[in-house]
Amino acid sequence: MMIEQFKKELIQKLGEEKPAWNAHRKVMSHRQPIEDLSMKIANARKSAVLLLIYPHKKQLHTVFIKRPTYEGVHSGQIALPGGAEEEEDKSLLHTALREAEEELAIHAKTTDVLGALSPLYVPPSNFLIEPYVAFQPERPIFQADVFEVAEVVECPLINLVGEDKLIDNQRVSSVNGKMLVKGFRLNYHLIWGATAMIIKEFAEILEQLDFEW
Repeated sequence: MMIEQFKKELIQKLGEEKPAWNAHRKVMSHRQPIEDLSMKIANARKSAVLLLIYPHKKQLHTVFIKRPTYEGVHSGQIALPGGAEEEEDKSLLHTALREAEEELAIHAKTTDVLGALSPLYVPPSNFLIEPYVAFQPERPIFQADVFEVAEVVECPLINLVGEDKLIDNQRVSSVNGKMLVKGFRLNYHLIWGATAMIIKEFAEILEQLDFEW
């Protein structure tokens, strides 16, 4: 019953005005509202990710993937399952579900889509990301694609909720060299960049729910 109430409230909040820009700026202070990026977005590649919620060990969890090491701007980073839109995709939601199934064997037929977070533009890769939030009543049996996923990283939602969960001065390597960023620490992993901005918006929405964590 608590889970159903959680889903109901989350669906409602995802349908209302979302914290978007304010949440994103807490991760990267120089971020501009997406409304001010119309010229860049016009030529951006479309993509979608899936933020999947499921019960595990008496807590609600979500799942991330660690990207393999390759010659690209997102090499080795922690990300939500997802990827670029393909011609056969009927919609960006279809993109998110297809990619999640390809990368982690998350079956679309058993996935209940609750809504979407705010779109996010990623300048280094010129991607416009559409993040979708979904639910499964049981923990999926993850089967990682060895070419796209170096590691499956699960996380209780409670570990993302609260201003203290976003931490400063985390050192990372990027295409621009070493840099200090804000992010979410998951054991020895760090969520930063676009994924951290998506998670920060989601965490602020979760804080608005009347749910006993």
